[in-house]
Amino acid sequence: MLISELSVLFFLLVGLVFYTYFGYPLVLFLLVMVKRLATPGSSPASNDSIGDWPWVTLVVAVHNEEFVLPDKLKNIEALDYRGRLEVMFVLDGTSDDSLKIIQSHCAARSRYPIKWFETRERVGKERALRGAILTLESDVLVFSDADSMYRSNVIEKLAAPLRDGRVGAACGHELHLSTSSADAGEGEGMFYRYENTVKRLLSQVSSLTYIQGGVFAMRRSDYPNVILTGHTQDGIIVFELVLKGKSVVFVDDAISTETYTLSSGQDFRRRVRTITRAFSSILQCWPVLLPWKTGWFGFHLISHRILRWWLIPMMAMLLLCNVLLALHSRLYIGLLSIQLGFYLVAFAGWRLERQSIRIKFFYIPYYFCYMHLAAALAIVNVLGGQQISVWTPTVRSKVK
Repeated sequence: MLISELSVLFFLLVGLVFYTYFGYPLVLFLLVMVKRLATPGSSPASNDSIGDWPWVTLVVAVHNEEFVLPDKLKNIEALDYRGRLEVMFVLDGTSDDSLKIIQSHCAARSRYPIKWFETRERVGKERALRGAILTLESDVLVFSDADSMYRSNVIEKLAAPLRDGRVGAACGHELHLSTSSADAGEGEGMFYRYENTVKRLLSQVSSLTYIQGGVFAMRRSDYPNVILTGHTQDGIIVFELVLKGKSVVFVDDAISTETYTLSSGQDFRRRVRTITRAFSSILQCWPVLLPWKTGWFGFHLISHRILRWWLIPMMAMLLLCNVLLALHSRLYIGLLSIQLGFYLVAFAGWRLERQSIRIKFFYIPYYFCYMHLAAALAIVNVLGGQQISVWTPTVRSKVK
C-alpha cells in the first residue's frame, strides 16, 4: 500500500474513533438544537393531564434471587400508582427459596395483588417472560429485575408517555451504586453518566436503540410473539417497535437504583454475554438498518452501538498503520508515541486494578480498553456461531 493511501486510512480510522465517542454526541446535540428552533415552545404534557391511568402489571424476572427478594417486595409496597397495579413474579427454574419468600409475603400482607409464574426447568428469561405474559390481561407491562429498586413514582413516569400512540415503549434511568472500591461500579457509573447524556439527546430526535431490561414499560399488545434463543428482549423489542413506526423514549426521572457488586472479572464476562446477545439480535432484525424502513434509526444504531463494538479492531488497525507510517515520517512518530503512551497507562491501570488500587489517571484508560475488549470478544462469539441461550444473573451473596 502506498504511503498516501496508508495516511488516508490512518486519518479515516482516527475520525471514526473520535466520532464514536465525541462526534456522535455532538451531532445529536446539534439535531436537538435544530429541532427546538423548528418547534419553539413545545413541551411534554404533565402526567396530571392523563385521564384514566392504564392497568399495569409489574413483571419481575427471578432466578435464584432469595437474597434480594425481601428488599424488592418492600420496594414494591412503597410504589405509588393512581391506576390499577398488579405484580407478576416470573421464576425461571429457581432452585432456592425465592418462591417461598414471595408466598410468605403474600400471606402476611400485600398492598398490590401478587401473582407468580414458575417454570420447572431453566428455559431462559425471554421464554419464561413470554409464558407469563400470555396469562396476563393488563394494558401495560412494566419490566423489572429483582435487584432493581424503584423510586415510588416510577410506574406513573413510565406509563405516562404511552398515552402517545407513536411511543411504543418508555425506558427509565438506571442508577448504579457501588458497594466498594473493589468492584467495577466506578467505571460502570462513569460510563452510565455518559450514556444517559447520549440517551437524553437521542430520545429527543429519534428512538433509543436499546432498552434497559430492569426499568421499562410497553403495551402488552406490542410484546414480541417470539424472541429467539440467543437474542435479547433489550434489542428485539426496540427493533420490532421501530419497524412498526413507533419509538422508544428515555424517561430520565423514572429512576431505578441497583447496587453494583460485580468484580471487574464478573463485569467483563457480563459484558461479553450481553453484547453477544445484542449483536445476534441486530443480525436477526437487520431490516432496521434500512433507511426506507426505519428512516434515520439505522444511522443511530450504527453510531450509538455498532461502532463501539468494533472499536478495538479499529484501534488495532490504527496502531498498525501508525507503526508503518512512523517509518517514513517524524509526524507519525509523535502520534505513535501518544498511542503507545495511552496503552502503557491502560496497562498500568490493569496492574493496579489487580492489586485493588485505583487511580483515575490509570483506571479510566484501562476501563475503556477492557470494556471494548469485551465487545470485541462478543463479536468473535457471534461470528463463530456461539449463542448465549439462557439468562444468567450475577451470583449474589447475602449482605451482612
